[in-house]
Amino acid sequence: LRWVGAAYLIWLGIKMIATSGTDTRLRKTAKISDWNAVKEGALNSLTNPKSLLFMFAFLPQFVDPAAGPVWLQLLVLGSIQKLAGIVSLGSVAMA
Repeated sequence: LRWVGAAYLIWLGIKMIATSGTDTRLRKTAKISDWNAVKEGALNSLTNPKSLLFMFAFLPQFVDPAAGPVWLQLLVLGSIQKLAGIVSLGSVAMA
């Protein structure tokens, strides 16, 4: 996962270097579609090692093996955490 994230950052850097010689004031900026913006943001978020490390360190503290399947508890807790993040960060983005 670390190498995928590193490759993605290298690809973004190469893309920036390739367009660095052009004068951005003279060219029209290309409109990015909503779907491409969401896709790029999701890829950026999923390859962020800090958020994955947080999930692996934080969520297991709230799992009780006697309460049921561990994978189901992790899935529910992770989904709640991600939905809360979508609501909070989405509201900031909309504002």
